[in-house]
Amino acid sequence: MEIHPWIVEVVVEGLEALAPEALNAPLRSLNPALLSSKLALLAAAVAHGGEALLLELPGAARCRRDPPHPLWLLFENVDTPEALTSLAVELYPMLHSANTLSVEPLEPGALVLWQHTEHGAPVDRLQTLLGIGFVGTLLEAIGCEGLTLTSASSAGKGGEALFGDGRWHAAPAEVDGCVVRWTGLGRRMPLRGLSTLLLQEVQLSPLKLPLPDQIRALVRADPDASWSLSRVASSLRMAPRSLQRRLAAEGESLSTLLWASRLDCACEQLQNSELSVTEIAAVTGFSDSSHLRRHLKSALGCTPTAYRKQHR
Repeated sequence: MEIHPWIVEVVVEGLEALAPEALNAPLRSLNPALLSSKLALLAAAVAHGGEALLLELPGAARCRRDPPHPLWLLFENVDTPEALTSLAVELYPMLHSANTLSVEPLEPGALVLWQHTEHGAPVDRLQTLLGIGFVGTLLEAIGCEGLTLTSASSAGKGGEALFGDGRWHAAPAEVDGCVVRWTGLGRRMPLRGLSTLLLQEVQLSPLKLPLPDQIRALVRADPDASWSLSRVASSLRMAPRSLQRRLAAEGESLSTLLWASRLDCACEQLQNSELSVTEIAAVTGFSDSSHLRRHLKSALGCTPTAYRKQHR
């Protein structure tokens, strides 16, 4: 099974920093686009440093490369943990086609992140721990204060500390996901247009996701961009007419997808940010607060102010 080579590059770079003795010649020669390569490298990491090493690999890799890989910058060009995890959910199937992520919001300042496989098969433990390491590394990078990660298990067990006080702890026997909590976040302003350029740079468009989901991921990564037919087609490495034909064959409209995706982003901001409705309209691609109000009223039958009150 193919995966995005960046995942394997992160594991290799992390091992080079933390356990270079684990990287023998055969491991260095593996095809970085294959899932089997990733699994072999993770097994080597555990053999040389134990499972705790998997949690530390992404952070070590992030510090090792200068400038960072565009995918690091893509994930870090967000302003809240909710936006980061939402982007991870959208892009994860593009990076690793075998697994998906889901997010369950808890109270303000907390959420649960689960990893799943196709057909409900158990998630590989080593990949789960690596994924948790990614989450912690990225949340630290965007400035989460008082950050903690604790284990979550579909079997009902959990609550053991995985990350806190700036360091990783040993993973428990059962872990399918993690509970993320934070106490504050420095105000960040993502760079407009950067996410679009980064998505093009890392070429995530030859994907296994359905075409509508690819478009949703593009828009959610940069909702206030001017998403014309030609721009979407260019980002997906398609001809505009081919894009129109494929959407028509799936019974979809580009305009509907664009505004629905922007509305999703606006709803997340209404739930999780302190921005005013006018500010939210501006950062999610609506011309003004009245424009946002009309779309929300049409889709959900309520105003932005009412939606915010209902979901807090």
